[in-house]
Amino acid sequence: MNVWARTIAMEQYSLLVELDLHLMSLQYLGKELANFYHPLPQNCILFHLSDGIYTSFTDMPTDSDAVWPRQIKGKAEKVNLTSSFDALMKLANLDDCIQDAAATKERIATQIDSLLTNNRTPQNVIDNSARSNEELGKIGDAVEREQQKLVKAKQKKAESTSSLEARRKALGQGGKGSAGTRALVDDAQVSSKVLQKDLDVVQEDIQGQRRRISEDIIRIYPIEAVQGRPFAFTIRGLYLPNTDFEETDEDHVAGALGYVAEVIFLLACYLYTPLPYPLQLFGSTSTIEDPIAMMTGSRIFPLYPKGSITFRFEYGVFLLDKNLEVLMNQSGLRVLDFRHTLPNLKYLLYVLAAGKGEIPARKAGGVKGLLGMGRSPALSRTNSQDSDVGLWTQRIAGLSLKHKHALNRLREEGSDFISNR
Repeated sequence: MNVWARTIAMEQYSLLVELDLHLMSLQYLGKELANFYHPLPQNCILFHLSDGIYTSFTDMPTDSDAVWPRQIKGKAEKVNLTSSFDALMKLANLDDCIQDAAATKERIATQIDSLLTNNRTPQNVIDNSARSNEELGKIGDAVEREQQKLVKAKQKKAESTSSLEARRKALGQGGKGSAGTRALVDDAQVSSKVLQKDLDVVQEDIQGQRRRISEDIIRIYPIEAVQGRPFAFTIRGLYLPNTDFEETDEDHVAGALGYVAEVIFLLACYLYTPLPYPLQLFGSTSTIEDPIAMMTGSRIFPLYPKGSITFRFEYGVFLLDKNLEVLMNQSGLRVLDFRHTLPNLKYLLYVLAAGKGEIPARKAGGVKGLLGMGRSPALSRTNSQDSDVGLWTQRIAGLSLKHKHALNRLREEGSDFISNR
C-alpha cells in the first residue's frame, strides 16, 4: 500500500508510506475511535470502512512510542468510507478463485494437448475415412452422370445411324438421275457456248451499227474548228462559244444549241442511255427540264438566249452539258471540262465511230428505195484543223484501244494545225 501526501508549500505529491498489507491481518477497532482506549503505534494507518474502523498492528513497523487514540485529531466529516471488510474479503476470495481457475484452465489445456498428441494417429485415420467417404460419394455421383451421358450418346448414335441410312438411300436415288443431269448440263454448256458466240456476233453488229450511226451523225452535224481560236468550234456552220454567250449572235447560239440537243437526243436513243434531264426538241427553241429542281417557278429551262432570263438560259446550258457528260461516262470517257460542249461532243462521236475494220452497211429495211443500195459510200472528212488537238489529246491518254483509234483520227485531221503550231 502506498500513501502519497504533500504540504501546502509543495506543488506535487510525494510518496510518504509504502507498506505490504494483508487484509486478513486487519483488526477491528470499532465503530468510532472514541470507544477505543488502547494506544496506537506512530504513523498508524486507519481504514474507515462501512462497517467500522480497521487497522493492522502486525504489518506496521514496531516502535516503542505509542500514540493514544485521543491524541489523533481528525474531523469526522473528512473521513471517506471505502468498502466493508466482508466485501474486501469476498474480493480477496474472488481473486484467489480466479487465480485458481486460471491455473486449472492451464492444467486442463496441457492435458488436452497431451491427449491430442497421443491420439493423433487414430484421429488421422478417422479424418481420412470421412474424407474417403465424401470422395466416394462424389465419385458415385460422377459415375451416375456419365451413365446418363452414355445413354444420351447411344440415343444420338442411333438417330445418326438412321439419318445416315436415309441419306445413303437418297444418294442412291439421286445417283440414278445424275447421268441424265450430266447430259443436260453438257447440252446446256454446248448451248451456252453457241449462245455466247451469237451474243458476241450481235454485240459486234450493234457496235458496227453504232459506228455507222455515229459516222452518219458526224456527216449530218459536222463539227469544225474555228481557225485561229483554240477550243472554238462550229456545228453545221453555227458558232457555239464554250462559256461567254454575250458576244455571239443569239440566233446562232440558239440554232447551235438546238443541233447539240438533237445530237445528244439521238445518241441517247442509239446508246440506250436514259438522260437525267429530258429534252424537248423544237429546233432553235428547244428546252430542257430539271425534274428535281428545288427552285420556284417552272422546271423547264430554255436553250435559247433571246427573250429568256439569263440565269435560266445558262442553267439550261449547264443541264445540257450534264447530259453530254452522262453519255461520255457511259462510253468510258473522262470529262476534263464539261463546259466545252462542242469539243466534248466531237470527241464522243469520234470515239463511238472508232473501231476495227470497215464500217458495216446499212441493213435493208422495209423502204424499197433503200433496197439494192449496197454498202454505204465511204465517208470522208475534210481537214478540220481542230484547235489544239495535240494538247487536247494528251490530257486523255491511257484510254482503251477503241479510244486510241479515235485519237489517231483526231491527230490525222489536226496534223496541219499541229505542224503550224
